[in-house]
Amino acid sequence: MSQPSSISPGAFRLTLVSALLAVIFGRALAAALPGSRSGLGRVLETSRLLGAFWTQLLAILIVLVGGRLAYITWHDERLGAPYRMLVTPAATCVIVLVVAASFDFLMGPTTPEISLVLGIAGTLVALYATSICVRPTRLRASGITLALVGAASMAQVAARLLALQAGDAALPRQYVVARWLASFATVLDAGALILTAIWLAILWARSRYALLACLGIAATLGEMSQRGARSQASFAEVLLSRSLAQLHREPSSLFPRLFQDTQELFAILVVALLLWQPRSVTPTQRLSLALVLLARSSPDIPLCSGLLVTGALGLSLLAVGPRAVESTVENQATTAGDLRASR
Repeated sequence: MSQPSSISPGAFRLTLVSALLAVIFGRALAAALPGSRSGLGRVLETSRLLGAFWTQLLAILIVLVGGRLAYITWHDERLGAPYRMLVTPAATCVIVLVVAASFDFLMGPTTPEISLVLGIAGTLVALYATSICVRPTRLRASGITLALVGAASMAQVAARLLALQAGDAALPRQYVVARWLASFATVLDAGALILTAIWLAILWARSRYALLACLGIAATLGEMSQRGARSQASFAEVLLSRSLAQLHREPSSLFPRLFQDTQELFAILVVALLLWQPRSVTPTQRLSLALVLLARSSPDIPLCSGLLVTGALGLSLLAVGPRAVESTVENQATTAGDLRASR
């Protein structure tokens, strides 16, 4: 039977690095640079190429790593038959849709139903994986974070559905309800970030200063982005404002944009911290958690849904993996003791 250890931490690390660069170049700068300033032809072309490269590389890694994790999940009997029979098809559905989106097939503005199917499948994997992750003490904080992200994703999917129906039927009140649901998703996302920050501060003493610095940087850049819409704004302020606007979801929440921008920036910085620290935590746990945080409440975006599924599967397999190792060590110790006693 295949074990979760067959996935190298390096594969998770490469996926996370590719995801960070895809968010910066493919999701933020790709749409923010055009029209922000004249004379950027070469910069636009370079940014477009970098965005396409990291986005496609991330799609390949999600298919490889996520597909391997789904395969291991299906064959690992310790997870239980109901879990394997629900999670594996849902994860496979997400991976197939990531492939389809990479070739601009099925996915697009004219196929919102496919996006909703993608969001529902990714959210189901995250929420069901929570039941596995909260059992071991060492993964409980990560499991609760996964539950908050899964609940936020579910709220965002519901808000998206209501907003689509409100737009088609011209129902303003229903759109307001959708924005309230999006605001609830933002609160859950903030809870997941706060819990992760507390977890980091407990496990890694120096992270307290690092987290305060990250929060200060996020607030400063968030305030700078608010000046991007002014007529006298600098190029950096305009670019930052337009880039962060690409990270917001539709429908937008009722919170001020400063709060949303600060939250997006703080999430990226926390993910960067998890890429290297804390050393006392297994790389698979912190990297899987980082993937989950990077995909926050965006399950209807193919790559974000793929990141959510990959992180959730990695955490759930880690929850049952060490048990076998511990039992093996205990059996070896018992056998050694019996041998010594016989001598």
